[in-house]
Amino acid sequence: MPDQKPVIPPEVYERCNKTADTFVAPSAIELTYAAGHAAGQERGGEDVKDQKKPPIVCLCGSTKFLSAFRKAMFDETLAGRIVLTIGCDTKSDDMLGIGQDVKKKLDELHKRKIDLADEVLILNVGGYIGESTRSELAYARAHGKRVRWLETEAALRDMKP
Repeated sequence: MPDQKPVIPPEVYERCNKTADTFVAPSAIELTYAAGHAAGQERGGEDVKDQKKPPIVCLCGSTKFLSAFRKAMFDETLAGRIVLTIGCDTKSDDMLGIGQDVKKKLDELHKRKIDLADEVLILNVGGYIGESTRSELAYARAHGKRVRWLETEAALRDMKP
């Protein structure tokens, strides 16, 4: 991993850290453990692939609904799930001052989180599903991920032609 270039330009990363009070970058220990887990390396004398792991859920939805993200993170964590979510909690891309090229990179980064997840939870507050979330939903379905909805009735309305 050290040879990979960051997906997010440093100036955007820095702005994100200043504007989002809940953004926390993973520590070196977390990254080392995650890499070992993916490779099936031993930890504490046991092969981590033999350990029962908690399900991983990726939250998908509009950043307009930050309170829904916070509540879902809390609820899903208490339910014993590992939660993957947005990297910056801002209400708009304009707040970060990012262009479309960076927005596309962020969208692709979120799809890599979907790759890691066992399921996605669509935060469709009031039935709203934006363009990025629709893309993430289609990606999750195409990759056989289980899909759950925050608002089931709104999801059913959305499914009608």
